[in-house]
Amino acid sequence: MSEPAVLESLPDRSMKRSEVEELGDSDAVDWVETLRTGNGPRRNMVNAWVIETSGTAHVLLYELDGWVSQGSFDTEGLTADEKLERGEDVLDF
Repeated sequence: MSEPAVLESLPDRSMKRSEVEELGDSDAVDWVETLRTGNGPRRNMVNAWVIETSGTAHVLLYELDGWVSQGSFDTEGLTADEKLERGEDVLDF
């Protein structure tokens, strides 16, 4: 799935951790991992995450205008921990 298609498929609101995990169960999605969540009563709300589709991981951040791509990277040969680390690197620019 291309980056525009990934972004278009997401709701125009922040999502709960369980919603992100449900997306990971989709046939079109290879892997998902939460990078940042809210604090206090919003601790189950996801602020940033990585979604992998067709060998490309997209790092997404929720901003006032909705989900915004912070970048993407090729996942070939990377372990889940390496993908998570790379996602953190992209998010921290």
